Amino acid sequence: MNSTRNTASFSAFFPARPRGWQLALLLAIMLRPFCAALAQAVPTENAPAKRWAERATQHQLKIQAGDGRYALYKLHKIDNKGNTTKLVLETPDGTLSRLLAINGQPLAADQNRAESVRLQQLPQDTKGRAKHRRREQQDNEHASQLIQLIPGAFLWSYAPEQSLSGYPHKVVVLDFQPAPGFDAPMREAIIYRSLAGRVWIDAGSGCVVRLEARLFQDVNFGWGLLARIYKGGSVAVEQTDIGQQHWELNYFEMHVSGKALLFKSLNYNIQMKASDFELLPHAPKLAEGIQLLQQAAGSFSIK
Repeated sequence: MNSTRNTASFSAFFPARPRGWQLALLLAIMLRPFCAALAQAVPTENAPAKRWAERATQHQLKIQAGDGRYALYKLHKIDNKGNTTKLVLETPDGTLSRLLAINGQPLAADQNRAESVRLQQLPQDTKGRAKHRRREQQDNEHASQLIQLIPGAFLWSYAPEQSLSGYPHKVVVLDFQPAPGFDAPMREAIIYRSLAGRVWIDAGSGCVVRLEARLFQDVNFGWGLLARIYKGGSVAVEQTDIGQQHWELNYFEMHVSGKALLFKSLNYNIQMKASDFELLPHAPKLAEGIQLLQQAAGSFSIK
């Protein structure tokens, strides 16, 4: 679970924290959609391209801890181990999830019982929840520091095609590439020097609708002795307004490979799709959230 909703969505992809997880999680955190939540603060359409990035970054930092509203949704994830379908419920105390299916098949009776028992035991696992919150707080602090660097780390320009196929509203489309001479103030930020891509921003709200980025050269940490991420790695993310101007991540895809400590291979191929969003009428406490999740599990289709 997690006290900051946005970070939880990404760290849920790496629950076991294997060696090398930091590199993939870092790439995901840095590229997650950022949103300018206040329409009156959105730049004009003829503003310098960088203004859109600056304003979106400012507002993302303000809403980092969430906007006080929470959602229930279905999450389908495909990775190197197979695919799973989960039901996810956000609460002020953290993000809860319940497994619904493995490789497209509903859980067996004993697996369902195990999931129910696991959820019911969460309130008693105070040490585990505290450890997880500390870990997520550290991730969140790192993410905030990295997000602050985004506008100055890249050169921003308007893309030739200012549209997004299938999206019903007007978008502003920006291309970005590393800014020459960018001096990374923290080790993780050196990845910005090797990253380029495109971002689609909803012109009315200032929220990022889609972002694509690719590593065009290898990224070395500690001269490649600590870790190396190979060029060609890519990330694509999308988010959607689920109602009442509340935006949620609904698509995430990442392909990253490399090595850690010279010998340990890294290979992350992940695709995540979120659907069937329901905006909750109020912020549920942990016990209520567990009850809601258990009740909702029986009514969601695994397809």
